[in-house]
Amino acid sequence: MPASLAGGGLPCAARGQEGRQNLVLAEAGIGDPKEFVEEVGTSSRLHPLKRPKFAALLEYARTGDTVHISEMFRLVRGTQHVLDVLDVLHARGLR
Repeated sequence: MPASLAGGGLPCAARGQEGRQNLVLAEAGIGDPKEFVEEVGTSSRLHPLKRPKFAALLEYARTGDTVHISEMFRLVRGTQHVLDVLDVLHARGLR
């Protein structure tokens, strides 16, 4: 059965934004997702595909799973990062 996965970004709790992230997930009808959040101190300049928790998300995910990223700017720093992430997600059969 396909799962809902949330994450890939930097920790919102470090910036007091955990309530907003939970609201975004709830508004999208996503209940109890498996979350992957980077540790405090992970550089936002690190390419998304080199982040430990994003790598864990990719390892955990199965074909047909849906990945929800509530705020893309927490994961990527530019258009090329977005394209890189989408390429990897599509190649693995993730939505």
